[in-house]
Amino acid sequence: EQTLIFRGRDQVKAENDVTYRCLVFSLVEYNKRGKEKEVITFYITDDQNHLPVRLDMYLNFGSAKAFLRNVTGNRHPLTSIVTR
Repeated sequence: EQTLIFRGRDQVKAENDVTYRCLVFSLVEYNKRGKEKEVITFYITDDQNHLPVRLDMYLNFGSAKAFLRNVTGNRHPLTSIVTR
């Protein structure tokens, strides 16, 4: 049993020093007793590309994070870039 939960919107800075406006989703698993365990959190750009900017994975032996490094060949304009 798994559920994908929308956690809201956030601004996330990628490894290329660009800040993106993102949608935040969490994948939650349930064990036999019904207890929740968050497996992964996705930070996806809030534009038509829906690029994964950051992934937070919660593993049995620790955690891992992955960040966006570079964008090339995107189909739609990157309207989710935050300019300050």
